[in-house]
Amino acid sequence: MSAIPSKTSPGVAIRCGITSIRLASPAISEADAISIWERESGLHLDRAALVWWKLFSAVNGQAIWTTAAKEFVVDNSNLALGISGTYPARRHDIIMAGTLERLVEEGWT
Repeated sequence: MSAIPSKTSPGVAIRCGITSIRLASPAISEADAISIWERESGLHLDRAALVWWKLFSAVNGQAIWTTAAKEFVVDNSNLALGISGTYPARRHDIIMAGTLERLVEEGWT
């Protein structure tokens, strides 16, 4: 992975194989980021697949945080496990609920 200057926008382009991702701003919206990625890569994003992968990632993350919390309960000597078993887990709860709500609104069953 190498970083190269962006010719079309301020920021850095990160080259990963044949696909480059332009990091124009940390405050860019998801829709804008997808549009830039599609324009720059020449590829089309399957938005339904993206929603599924977001949900999958949140569930996967939740498994990690649940394991951390369990380990903290078993041996509470590692505070990092206790913290990672609480805040990130609640954040993933919110992500999963929002993703599921969006899917239901869009007619996913």
